[in-house]
Amino acid sequence: MGVKYSSMHFKEKNIELACIDSEDKTFCITTRTEIDPLAASIQEIGLITLPILKEKGVKLIVVSGFRRIKACKLLGLVHIKARVLSSEVTDLTSIKIAVAENALQRPLDLIEQARAVHLLGKYIEDDTAAAKIASGLCLPGNQSIIKKLKDLYNLSSSLQEYVLNKTLSLTIALELGALDNHAGVAFADLFDELKTSLNKQKEIISLTKEIALRDDSSILEVLQENGLNKIINSKDPDRAKKTAEIRSYLKQRRFPVITDYEKNFKKLIKVLRLGNGIKLVPPKNFEGKIYKLTIDFKSHAELEKRQSILNRIINEKGVKSMFDH
Repeated sequence: MGVKYSSMHFKEKNIELACIDSEDKTFCITTRTEIDPLAASIQEIGLITLPILKEKGVKLIVVSGFRRIKACKLLGLVHIKARVLSSEVTDLTSIKIAVAENALQRPLDLIEQARAVHLLGKYIEDDTAAAKIASGLCLPGNQSIIKKLKDLYNLSSSLQEYVLNKTLSLTIALELGALDNHAGVAFADLFDELKTSLNKQKEIISLTKEIALRDDSSILEVLQENGLNKIINSKDPDRAKKTAEIRSYLKQRRFPVITDYEKNFKKLIKVLRLGNGIKLVPPKNFEGKIYKLTIDFKSHAELEKRQSILNRIINEKGVKSMFDH
C-alpha cells in the first residue's frame, strides 16, 4: 500500500460517542449509506475493525468508519473503542489512511474514487506525483483517468447519482456535465428510463446536439419537442421499442431527406419480395450511386430461380427511379 502507518500514529482509546462530530465529512469517501446489517453485526459480535478518529479542536472527527459510528449510535451505545490519530499526523496522511482503509475493504466505486482523488488533489498539485500516490492507494494511476475523476467530482449530485447506479458511464457523465445542467439531467433521466446501451446513448446525445446547433435552439428545447415527448411519455413498457422510436425520430429531424430515402427504399424491398438468397444494399446514407446486389445459390436450379428474380428487379419501376435521385 502507498500509505504506511503504525501504532505510533494512533492510540486505541475508549471514546464517548457524544464527543465525535459525525457531521464533519472532511475525510468521508464512502457512498454507502445502509447501516442496518452493520448494526446487527456489531450488536452480535462487536466492532471488528475500530474506527479511526482525529482530534479537531475539542471534538473528534471521523477519518474512517462513518457507517460504523452511525450504527453504534443507532444501537444506543455510549462508548466505543476507536483508534485516535496523534496530533502530529498531517491531513494528507489522514487522507491516505482514509483511502487505504476503504480500499482494503472492497473496490471503490467511481464516485468514491473521485472523492479520494479530490481529497488528494488538495495537497498534491503535481499530476505525476498524484498519479504515483493514487496508484499506491489502489486508485487508478493513469493521469488521464485522474483528470476525469476530478471532473466527475465536480459534476452535479444528480449526475453523480446516475453514475453510482450505473445508468451513466464515466464518459457519458462527463459529456453531459459539459452541457447546461438542465439538459444534462434531462438526458440522464431519459437514459435511466430506457436502460439503453452506451453506443445508443452517444447517438441520441449527438443527434440532439446537432439538431439544436442547426436550428439555433437549445438542447433542452429539442428534448422537449412535442413529437419526441409523445414517444418519451408513452406508457409502452417496451424500452427497446421506445429507444428505437426515439432514435428514428431524431434521425428524421436531423436527416429528413436521407430518412425519406430510407423509408422509400424499405417499401421498395417489400415490393420486390427478394426472399432468401438475394440482397440489395444501398450506398451508405444514400450518398452515392453505387448499389450492391448479392446473390447466393448452391445449385443450377437455384441460380435459374435467382435469374427470374433478378429480371423482376431490373424491370421494377421503383428500381429504375432509384437512380433518378
